[in-house]
Amino acid sequence: MVVLLFMLVAIASGLCPDCILHPGDFQSPVNIITEDVVVEHIGRIRWSKGYSRLPESATLTSNGHTVYLEMMSQYPIKITFPLFPVKYEFTQLHFHWGDKVDVGSEHKIDNKSYPIEMHVVHTQTEDPLYPKYIVLGYFLTLTQKTITGLEEIIPAVIPAASKINTPITVKKFRLSKLLCFRPFSYYTYDGSLTTAPYLESVRWIVGKNPLLINRDQLNVFYKAAQIEPEMLNNHRSPQDLKCRRIIFNSL
Repeated sequence: MVVLLFMLVAIASGLCPDCILHPGDFQSPVNIITEDVVVEHIGRIRWSKGYSRLPESATLTSNGHTVYLEMMSQYPIKITFPLFPVKYEFTQLHFHWGDKVDVGSEHKIDNKSYPIEMHVVHTQTEDPLYPKYIVLGYFLTLTQKTITGLEEIIPAVIPAASKINTPITVKKFRLSKLLCFRPFSYYTYDGSLTTAPYLESVRWIVGKNPLLINRDQLNVFYKAAQIEPEMLNNHRSPQDLKCRRIIFNSL
């Protein structure tokens, strides 16, 4: 009833229902205040061999809100998080960005935003006692370098944005080329999906150190938003942390 009331108010006021604040207690994203985090040695994330093998196929698709990458592989693409006994399988990765370099990421670090944030979504259905999703969030920051790891994805962004719900073939590449595959420092907390229905069954792992994107590559995302306006500023605002704590796992 409360959610319905919020949505009716949003619709009556001309706001997109996806943009309203969900009344739950575990909403994402959040602004990570580094002086308030709890430092604990949780341990390293373990990656299955599927991350370092070429997949059978890879596609990029637009859902009108973002572009997302899916892969088919004969090798398991799974992670194990030290706090959970179940394995989480790679589902897809997607991007959130803004219209200028100082906005775009959904999470913030001490009120700082990055131009783009990549979410790598993993799912488990083995045990309902544990979160349904683990999402790895990576900030992307501008670099002068030509090689960033995004080379195979970028050529498919504009074609995908031009044909909603139509998978565009991506040149096959190893996910280990794109992701931070070696042990890395990260923040972790319990949260939610950042798009409707804002399901509160997500363990977030947000990398401390950003990955790289160059200006030409970032401009491709800006151009995609010109083709599909709903992609423009497709990031949700930080939500109230409430009683949650954020753990920092430092190497």
